[in-house]
Amino acid sequence: MTEHAAPILTSAQEVVDCVELTRILVWEASGRRHDEVPAADGYDVGVPEVRARASAESIEARLRVTARSETAELVADVAAQFSLRVPAEVSSTGLREFIEAVGVMTLYPYIRESLFSSAARLGEPAPVLELLRQGAFRVGGDADEQTLTPDQLATELGSSAKRVRAILRELDSGHPKNQPWHITAKQAQGVRDAIGTRH
Repeated sequence: MTEHAAPILTSAQEVVDCVELTRILVWEASGRRHDEVPAADGYDVGVPEVRARASAESIEARLRVTARSETAELVADVAAQFSLRVPAEVSSTGLREFIEAVGVMTLYPYIRESLFSSAARLGEPAPVLELLRQGAFRVGGDADEQTLTPDQLATELGSSAKRVRAILRELDSGHPKNQPWHITAKQAQGVRDAIGTRH
C-alpha cells in the first residue's frame, strides 16, 4: 500500500483552505494600579508581541499586548488554535503569511476586549489601540536577528518604554515616525549605555 506524502502549504491562502479555528485560549488578562489618580496623558501601548508554532495537525498564533500609563499597567495575552483538516507541512513562509494575515487579525478583537475589561475593573480609562497595520509587528522566530521591543528593554533596565523610545530616537534620528521599534543588539546596548550614564 502506497503512503502519500503530506502536502506542503506554502502560502496564507493554501493554509486558510485547510484549517478551521478550534479554540481561543487566554494566557493572561491582567491589570494593576500604581497610583490612585488616573493618568492624564493616556497609555503607552507596546509593539504587539507575536508568536507562532505549527505541527502536522495544528497551528497556534499567540498575541500579547501591554499598555502602560503613569498609574496602571494592562496586559492581554491570547492564543488562537487552528486545526488542519488533513495532516500537512506548513512552510515557514506559509506560516508567517497566515499568522500575519489571519492569526493576528483573529486575535486582535480579543486583545482589545481584554484590555478594555481590565481597565474598567481598575476604574481607569480604556486604552485606545491603533489600527494594526502590516509591518507593525513581527512573528517571533522569523527574524534573522533576535530583536527586542521597547517594553522588553524597559523592563530589563527598570525604566519606562517612553524613555527607551526617546533614547532610541536620539540614537537613530532617521527612524520613521510612528513606526514600531524592533531593537537590535547594537541599539539595545546604546540604550543601556545611555541610561547608565544618566543615572
